[in-house]
Amino acid sequence: MLVLTILKIIGILLLVLLGLLFLAALLVLVVPLRYRIWMEYRESLKAKVSVSWLLKMAELKAVYDGELDVDVRALWFHPLRDGGKKEPAETEEKKQPQEPSGQLVIQSEPQSEPQSKIQSETQLERQFDTQSETRSETHSLKQSAKEREADQDDNRQSEKKGSGRPYAGNRWKQISAAGLHFKSQICRKWNGFYRKMISYRNFVTNERNQRVFFMILGQSKRLVHHILPKKVLLQADIGFDDPATTGNVLAAASILYAFYGDRIQVTPYFDQEILEGEVEASGRIRLGTLLYLAAKVWFHKDFRMLRKEYKNGGI
Repeated sequence: MLVLTILKIIGILLLVLLGLLFLAALLVLVVPLRYRIWMEYRESLKAKVSVSWLLKMAELKAVYDGELDVDVRALWFHPLRDGGKKEPAETEEKKQPQEPSGQLVIQSEPQSEPQSKIQSETQLERQFDTQSETRSETHSLKQSAKEREADQDDNRQSEKKGSGRPYAGNRWKQISAAGLHFKSQICRKWNGFYRKMISYRNFVTNERNQRVFFMILGQSKRLVHHILPKKVLLQADIGFDDPATTGNVLAAASILYAFYGDRIQVTPYFDQEILEGEVEASGRIRLGTLLYLAAKVWFHKDFRMLRKEYKNGGI
């Protein structure tokens, strides 16, 4: 009976542990990561970025107002903040070794006459040795030059003995062989390029590959739509020296109207140069959604067949 009760308690503890792990995984997958961005530019740039998770139990904040300030919070802990007092730093004077007040001056005594004579003799011996070495080197170089000239004379005499026609024929054979080799290289490269183009065309025109491409494109659109901020407020005054530049920037900003409508307010100025505004955006990213989109692409039937062909070298 005692053994059964112990096994029962161990089983309950294991179930509780598995339940806690499942709950933690579910929280990570389902609870979104929320972000908020605020920026303002009048005379200087001011910005604030915050990323939080699970009712701000874990949060990252970054504030810029001339200087960057970053803070990380997990429950009630702030790892980046200074927990205790800093010890007073040692001054540079203490770190550097103190120089002795008294300076030792070593005066070199004049060399005696015998030492100077010995040095002069050693210098003369060195000069003599170097001169002898240079002479031996020049002698060896002259001998090698003479031997080379003798070899060249022998080669010239052997060439003169032969007639000129066979020599010209050999040169013509070498030129023709080089031309044939160059032609074969060009043909080989052209055939390889042509085969690659044919394989790329077959890959693009394949119906299965086209289905995979459009499937990936659709999932990518869903991913971008999930990551983009849901709430955006933009108020900006834009003006440049060139009115054409102002018009181009306004045309690019008009794309945002399709997503956020009246929450985008851009006032153009064509007669003065100005750049001021304020923007605020917030959104959320859910890890479960990202994994779902990735799994939908990875386990797709056509994509699995494409992966198999790539591993086998069929693409």
